[in-house]
Amino acid sequence: MLGDPDCVLWPALEAAGAELLVRSPDPSELYGAAFERLGQPAPTILLVVDGAKQGTHDVVVAPFLYPEFLDGPPALGLDVSAPAATLSTLVSLCAAETRALYVRPEVCRQIGLDGPAETLGAETYATLTAHLADRHRSWGRGVLLGDPNLVAAQLPKARRLRLLPLYGRPQTEVIRAAADLIAPAAEPIYGRQYDDRDFVELGKLGVRFQLLDPDPPFDAEAEDAARRPLLRAPDEPDD
Repeated sequence: MLGDPDCVLWPALEAAGAELLVRSPDPSELYGAAFERLGQPAPTILLVVDGAKQGTHDVVVAPFLYPEFLDGPPALGLDVSAPAATLSTLVSLCAAETRALYVRPEVCRQIGLDGPAETLGAETYATLTAHLADRHRSWGRGVLLGDPNLVAAQLPKARRLRLLPLYGRPQTEVIRAAADLIAPAAEPIYGRQYDDRDFVELGKLGVRFQLLDPDPPFDAEAEDAARRPLLRAPDEPDD
């Protein structure tokens, strides 16, 4: 185990005999310890994202960029808010190529990166996420329909099921914009519903919708259940 030293799970995992690697919030320390322990070479690509609001409509882009990490060669990720020393360490650790994804030009200059190929102007959540989902359509199998917090919390499920993230204010805007992607997607469409009209628009496309709790799931257990029969749900749920 490795991660945030303030995490409440440390005592329980220590008692369970977990192997302790490093207690740190620093991405360079976490990445370095993980790859060394696993005996794996570090990826040669570093993708830098920006978790701040951007553009005319205050869009938070970063959570919707996870397909960039999963659809292609292995890559490490870093937010621009990380200290300069962390960025420098990660570059020396792995990065033959460092790319900024929707990072404001002035921020790129501050941290010494070349300007990104794409910046956010007047795009809305609907136009941006529909564009990004279309870019990775060949990787995606299903759809995750939700706001930045929900999408970030559901990354394990999104990775396992290859869900493409979409979001709109209102949601009907993005459902219509990405109708050709949603209609053939593997069902159900996962996400959060904000208005009854969301159901109407999804119903027009003939797809089912499953509401997701915004809290992070224990998705690793669900994935492992196929190999561990005792984790499978009983035929008849108990009280």
